[in-house]
Amino acid sequence: MSKFKRPFGIESRTDAEEQYRAGFQHGAQAVRKLIEEGKLDQKKLVEWIEIDLQKWRHDEKAEPVPPKY
Repeated sequence: MSKFKRPFGIESRTDAEEQYRAGFQHGAQAVRKLIEEGKLDQKKLVEWIEIDLQKWRHDEKAEPVPPKY
């Protein structure tokens, strides 16, 4: 069992590679959406990845949904 908060039903998915790939795809889709909407600012994106996502990734009590860009 994970020490992190996880979405309901995720425990039934035991393939770590499948989970990793799904997360990677979701992240790529979110970035694509920001580009299409003209909301992507490279400086802010780098800060979001290197600060907000890094902090969220290691916070065991954080909600399973990553912080918004």
